[in-house]
Amino acid sequence: MPTARVWLISFAGSWALWLVLAGSVARSEVVAGAAVAASAAAIAVVVLRGRANGRVPAAPLRRLGAALLAVPVDMAGLAIALLGAAAGKPASGRFEEIRVEDGHGRAFRAAVESLSPGAYVVDDEHAAGTMLVHRLGGRG
Repeated sequence: MPTARVWLISFAGSWALWLVLAGSVARSEVVAGAAVAASAAAIAVVVLRGRANGRVPAAPLRRLGAALLAVPVDMAGLAIALLGAAAGKPASGRFEEIRVEDGHGRAFRAAVESLSPGAYVVDDEHAAGTMLVHRLGGRG
C-alpha cells in the first residue's frame, strides 16, 4: 500500500477516534486531535516500512508482555511505599545493572524497563552493553 494512503487512513482514523473519545469538537480538541493523529500516522508508516517482510520479532513482544504484567504488582509496591512514606518510613531503592545484547533495540528496551512505576533507566552504557536501572524496594 502506498505510503500516502497509509498515512491518510491512519490520520483519519486516529483523528476521528480522538474526537469521539474527547466528546467535543471544540477548537482545542480538534487541533490536539490533529497533532496526535499526525504523530500516530507517522508512526504507522514507520512501523509498516520496518515490517516489510511481515514478521515482528517475538523477543521484544515477550519483553513488553512481561513488563505489562509487572505493572499492577509495581503499582501495589509503589502504593505501599507511599503509605509508608506518609507514616514516616522512608522508601528505599536499589540499582541494577542489566545486560542488553540487542544493539538495535536499546531505546525500546529502555522504554520497557521504565514502563513500570517502580523502575526507570538511569544510564545506558552502550559500549559496555549494559543499562543501569533504579528499582523501588530492596536494599539501597
